[in-house]
Amino acid sequence: HVNSRLLPSNKVSTIKADVLVNSAVACTLNAQIRVDNVKPKAFRLKTTKTSRGNMLTFRSNEPLRIWLAAPHHQYGTYSRKHSGRTTLKFPHTVTSGTLRLVDRAGNTTRIKVTWK
Repeated sequence: HVNSRLLPSNKVSTIKADVLVNSAVACTLNAQIRVDNVKPKAFRLKTTKTSRGNMLTFRSNEPLRIWLAAPHHQYGTYSRKHSGRTTLKFPHTVTSGTLRLVDRAGNTTRIKVTWK
């Protein structure tokens, strides 16, 4: 079991594993892993009101799963398979909420958004 939080992000780390046979070290294996401990980011976050509903637009630096938790309601999971521009539409009744961004490694970012 490796605690990946202790390893540097986006850099190759070498780990060593000892294979035990009858409580004695039989051999040693080396492996290289790269971990992602960086929280996802939303750039150019913009909220707009249109005749069709409230729009939320932003750019992301990696693939994401997206939720918007509004008072008394949570708006589903939106999967973004690639990084880039994302535009989401919500009903006019949604005037504020918390945007939750989760990347493949499970790192989470929460951002408060409001429509005025």
